[in-house]
Amino acid sequence: MIRWTNAHKDAAGAEADVDFLSWDVACTARAVLSRFPGYAPTPLVPLDEAAQQFGVRQVLVKDEGHRFGLMAFKALGSAYAIANHVSQVLGAPVTEFDPRLLDDAARQRLGNTTFVTASTGNHGTGVAWVAHELGLKAIIYLPNDTAPARLQRILDLGADVRKVPGSFDDAGEHARRDAERNRWCVIADTAWPGYEDVPRWVMQGYTTIAHEIDEALTATGGAKPTHLIVQAGVGSLAAALTGHLVSRYGEERPFIAVVEPEHATCFYHSAQFRDGAAHAFDEPIDTTMSGLACGVPSELAWPILRDYTDLFVVCSDDVALDGMRALARPKGGDPAITAGPSGGVGIGVLRKMADNGLEGLRDALQLTPESRVLLINTEGATDPAACRAALDA
Repeated sequence: MIRWTNAHKDAAGAEADVDFLSWDVACTARAVLSRFPGYAPTPLVPLDEAAQQFGVRQVLVKDEGHRFGLMAFKALGSAYAIANHVSQVLGAPVTEFDPRLLDDAARQRLGNTTFVTASTGNHGTGVAWVAHELGLKAIIYLPNDTAPARLQRILDLGADVRKVPGSFDDAGEHARRDAERNRWCVIADTAWPGYEDVPRWVMQGYTTIAHEIDEALTATGGAKPTHLIVQAGVGSLAAALTGHLVSRYGEERPFIAVVEPEHATCFYHSAQFRDGAAHAFDEPIDTTMSGLACGVPSELAWPILRDYTDLFVVCSDDVALDGMRALARPKGGDPAITAGPSGGVGIGVLRKMADNGLEGLRDALQLTPESRVLLINTEGATDPAACRAALDA
C-alpha cells in the first residue's frame, strides 16, 4: 500500500526559518563531530542497476549503517547536542569542543551530569555512546517492545535502561517527567513548547550528512541530486536535510519527498488537515519500521516540512521490507547494502512504483529519465534477528 499527498504551505504565507541549518552551520557541526573517536564519512553508494530499473539517471544511497560503528545516523545529533550543552556549562564556544581534551577540572564542573532520552533504540544508543565517551551518565527510556538487541547495545555502553509500557511517545513522557524531577539533561531529537535548543542542535548535527554528500560529489565530479526521498519519524532528520537544502539552494533545491509508515504517519496526517498546524497521529502506532514509530511531530521539524516538502508519502510495512531485501540482494552489479526496515523504505517506495506501474506516483514525484535520486539508509541491522527473518521471508 502506498498513498501520497502534496504538501500544503502555511495559510498565512509565511515560510519557516532555515538559517540555523545553513552551510556554515553544517561546516561547524562536522568539524566538531570529526573530533569524536571513530568519526569517518559514511559511504555514498551508486546503484546503477536500480537506476535503470526505476527509469532514472542515477540512484545514490547515503549508507548510515556505518556511522561510528553504531549502525545508525542518530549519534551525529546526540554528539553535537551534547557538545553544545557541555560547552555552555564550561563557558566555551562549541567550535573549541574536543571530547579528547576534557580534563579533570572540566569533568568536576560537569559534576553528576546525567543525560536522559526516550528512544526506540537508535537514538538511545547514540546518547549512550556519547555519554560513555565523555565519562558521563545516561538513562534511556525504551518502549516495552524494544528489540532485545537494541536494548543490549545500550546496556553494553554503560547506560541505565528503563522500559515503559506503550509507545515511543509514552516513553518520552516518562523521560521528561523524571528528568524534571531529578534535574537531568534531556537530549531529545524532537521539540515541544519551551524545549527547542537541544533538538535544534540535534538537527544541526544531522546536516553533517549533507556536508559529506557534497564533499563526495565534489570529489567525483557528480551532479547535485534532483530528488531527495527521506523517511520521517518525529521528522528531525528530514527537516534538517530539507532545511539545509533550502538554505543552500533556495528555489534550485531538489524535489523533496518525505516517507512515513502507514500506521505512524504524523506528517502526512497533518498535511491532510490543510490548516498549517501539526496534528498528532491519533491511532495506535504499529509498524516494523521502529525508527519511524512516532505519532507526534517535532515542533521544529513540522514548519520546515510543511513549507518546503513537495510530497508526503505513506506506505505499508511490506514496502519497507521489500526495500530492505532489495538493498541486501541487489540485481546486476550493484553493491549490497545492509539496512533495517527504516533504512530500506525509500528504495522500497521506488520499487513499488516501478513494479506496480504506479504512474500516478511517478508523476507526483516528478521523476524523469534525467532524475538523480538521493536516498538515506538510516540504519543497518540494528535488530539482527528481525533482519534475518525478513530476508528469509
